[in-house]
Amino acid sequence: MPIDEKRRRNPEADAPYQKTTDDIIPLPDLGQRLSIGPKPFRAILEAFSDVITVHEVGGEKVVSEEAARHVENIHRQMTQGFTFDEIRRQLGLDPETALEGSSDASKQEDATSTDDRLLEAVKGLEEQLKRFEKQRIEDRDKLMVTLLRTQKEMQRLRHELRGRRSRRSKTLFERLLGR
Repeated sequence: MPIDEKRRRNPEADAPYQKTTDDIIPLPDLGQRLSIGPKPFRAILEAFSDVITVHEVGGEKVVSEEAARHVENIHRQMTQGFTFDEIRRQLGLDPETALEGSSDASKQEDATSTDDRLLEAVKGLEEQLKRFEKQRIEDRDKLMVTLLRTQKEMQRLRHELRGRRSRRSKTLFERLLGR
């Protein structure tokens, strides 16, 4: 969006911030206080830049206490499922005059939520894969134990069979010789 358009909508946006008696809050502190991730936080600031003015003080971006209350209110409404347009209407703002960044922010918010859902799905699949791998190893171990037992049983039966054959042949041989 051209800078002139932004100034027309919010003439204070580019004005130097004069510290007043109002408290100022650094953006990182506000994001942590509200537990808002960086992408949704940026989306809110961008979509509502006509009511939330960000200033720079000493190289740090800050907002007034009033702007922080706006961010908190907007975030609460977003968690309740409201869209940016609905929130703008509730604040008495015209959704049609929203800054162009608003639609980009909405798309970014949707992309962020999609990314979060994909990450959760991937984590779920990873956990499921770990369980399957653990089960496969347990099944393999059980089969190996069963195989070893079967081999030992076969070996025992062979020895027993040889012993019977050798006794029979001796007995038969002895009968032929008359002993």
